[in-house]
Amino acid sequence: MLDNLGGGSTPSPAFAALLWALGRCYEERVPWWAAEWLAQGWDGDALRTLAGLNGKDSAAVRDLMPAVFAELAVTVPGPDVAVAAGMFTHIARMWADGRAGEQWVAQKVEEVLCDLGYPREVMDLPLGALYRVADEWQEVWGRSEVELRAAVGEACRAQLRAD
Repeated sequence: MLDNLGGGSTPSPAFAALLWALGRCYEERVPWWAAEWLAQGWDGDALRTLAGLNGKDSAAVRDLMPAVFAELAVTVPGPDVAVAAGMFTHIARMWADGRAGEQWVAQKVEEVLCDLGYPREVMDLPLGALYRVADEWQEVWGRSEVELRAAVGEACRAQLRAD
């Protein structure tokens, strides 16, 4: 799931905006994130209000999020390419930092593509080119594991260069 891209840590407000744009910003977690952001030095009336919620009132969380992002000067990406590029760069950084393996990267890329409906312009991004690699990993018709790992590594490096 894309909600675990941060490796269990609180996402940055910018990364939360990417999750929000993808519809993967789970409201029950957002008040905790807001409290963490306050502790990190971010501030604002809407942010403080959000941090005080318990997460069970998902409508209240959804209503506050645009104001919180505005207070924090975080733009919620609109176009699919911007969302995918941000997600892909985050995934590639996790791989480069040794926090994600190649097969996990391929699975997350497939999830992003699926969420966005497989638009051609997203599949043209370096990590977008890994379309179907997650499937290939599980089948005998695909490339060897060594070849797949190499392809994912090269795509991650290309994604980071493109960023």
